Amino acid sequence: MNNKFFSQIEVFVAIARHGSIIEAANALRISKSNASQKLIELELDIDLKLFHRTTRKLALTTAGKAMLDRCENAVDIVSLARSELGGAAQQGVEVSGVVTLAGSNIYLTEYIMPKLSPFLLQYPKIRLRFV
Repeated sequence: MNNKFFSQIEVFVAIARHGSIIEAANALRISKSNASQKLIELELDIDLKLFHRTTRKLALTTAGKAMLDRCENAVDIVSLARSELGGAAQQGVEVSGVVTLAGSNIYLTEYIMPKLSPFLLQYPKIRLRFV
């Protein structure tokens, strides 16, 4: 998985949920400066401003709302999968089953497909289903 991109999205979603960089950083157990930097890098990478910032509050921009709508569920699913698969692997349980992936062709091609090879090597009994 592209840890840089995922961590940027994870931070963005946490900030949107908590309404605060400090609270998001605390929830993710990272420093405030690290969370802030990841948000800045994400905005630069996608060339969009995701939040209106003042000294007192953050508010999602229109682009930020659209990004949150598209990314929030994905972050939750990946976090849950990491938690479940990591726990099973630590307990020596062989992980198997079907993982259904849905998304736009661009998202799947650019962000998901490059990460599948290491994932499938680690979990060879997982089958993928694309929707």
